[in-house]
Amino acid sequence: MRSLVIYLASFLAVALPGAESAMCYPRNYLSAKLGARITTQAKLGGDADPNAILSDGPISRGRVRFADVEQERFLTVDLGVQREFDRVEIGTGGQPKRITIAVSRVGHSGPYESVCEIQDPGFFQTLRFPLASARYVKFDFGSPVRDALRRADKGCIVHSLRLYKGYEHPGLVEVTKLLHGRIQPNLAGLENFHKAAEAGDWPKACRELRAYFASVKKLQGPPSSSYDLSGAQSFLEGSLNFAGLARTDTVPIDWAYMKTTDWYEHKNFLNRGSPLGVPVDAYYHTGDTKWSDFFRDIFYDWVDANPKPTVMSGPDYPTWRTLDSAARLGWIVSRFAKVTAGKDIEDELWANYLYSIWEHADYLKNDDFSGGNWLATITASVMHVAQEFPQFSDRGKWLAFGKTGFERNVLRDIHPDGKEMEDAPGYICMAFGGMFNTLKALDAEAVAIDETVRQRLDLALGFIGAVIQPNGLMPAIGDWGGAPFGPGIRPAGKETRRGYQHLSPGSP
Repeated sequence: MRSLVIYLASFLAVALPGAESAMCYPRNYLSAKLGARITTQAKLGGDADPNAILSDGPISRGRVRFADVEQERFLTVDLGVQREFDRVEIGTGGQPKRITIAVSRVGHSGPYESVCEIQDPGFFQTLRFPLASARYVKFDFGSPVRDALRRADKGCIVHSLRLYKGYEHPGLVEVTKLLHGRIQPNLAGLENFHKAAEAGDWPKACRELRAYFASVKKLQGPPSSSYDLSGAQSFLEGSLNFAGLARTDTVPIDWAYMKTTDWYEHKNFLNRGSPLGVPVDAYYHTGDTKWSDFFRDIFYDWVDANPKPTVMSGPDYPTWRTLDSAARLGWIVSRFAKVTAGKDIEDELWANYLYSIWEHADYLKNDDFSGGNWLATITASVMHVAQEFPQFSDRGKWLAFGKTGFERNVLRDIHPDGKEMEDAPGYICMAFGGMFNTLKALDAEAVAIDETVRQRLDLALGFIGAVIQPNGLMPAIGDWGGAPFGPGIRPAGKETRRGYQHLSPGSP
């Protein structure tokens, strides 16, 4: 995977009283700008400064290493003022056997009350605990583990630390107000929605908006009595087996957990949307409230654990990596009609689901650093929302992003001879598929495309047609290949000068 340029933005230096909003990405209280500082009596490795772990942005960039000596390993944080918090993101190395988090309202020296303890922590995790109110927080990483020969465990590394108060999804009134501010005002069929909103009857406004979408978003196919519930049952039981790395974690789920650095792709695939979509399918096909209840639990668990970030930052936000967010958006959009029709899915849940669709598109439209199959997938996903939800007033921005992102993607990542920048044929096809879907959407919306871009993409299809094997499979080169060319794109079509189909407007 290619490296990405990471953009980080600082948060406000001072938190005004009552400024914490349900719609804000949670502040990192371990910020020097917010008055935090770290001290320790433990010996650190080299010239390490414990304050290196402080972060003025939402993601910690520092690290500290405890010295390889027999000692208690701990960091004491002075938050500057008394604060309320209930979550901490923490990453460690060197295999500490235990992490204990304790708080004090009295002073730096305590007394301290334990609020959280974890045995055998992973490389990265998010810990939740009952809401605590304190100024001083002690992170205790335990004593070094010694064997019979008195050899140390090479110390302990703390490579990330973020302390914050969790996000809470908006209630019915607030989320309906948010939607009202993002729905176009003069669309036919939405008169009752706007009338109720203007009257301040937000529960009725939500009902009217849902009724409108129920009339324009039709279900595809009837429920099936033979629907396979095994996938939904696995998620219900906490079986999370992604990228061949299985783990068990029931709601509340740690969506950012990494047992080791090898678990990186497990976390990414976990956040691509299937745990949010599969329970919806199970409920639709069975009508069993067991599944609507599970959908409610897991959807709110995801939303509350993962509010939309305020800035783009590549893969740094643990669960908002842009590629995964685009895939997740596809799952959410595809189940919208079923959620809308669900009689056991209350209006507040439905409204938060619709608002999440807007949030995902709003987030992804700001992507200005992705490339290759990432940007191709992202632009296709945003264009899909623009087409599926013309009711949103931001539709024009999404179409504009689709055009600029698509043109940048093609001209930057497809060489003049038609070879896309990826080397594995599977990734070439993935990138081409996203670009092609974006092109179809732009043509359908009559958005003008630079002809040079269209010609370059035309050449890319020619390259694919030239390397495809006689059996119709892409060659197995690198880490992805050996599969049919897709998705839904045929390299063989009308005969042309190079034996493949040109990408003219309206091409199938």
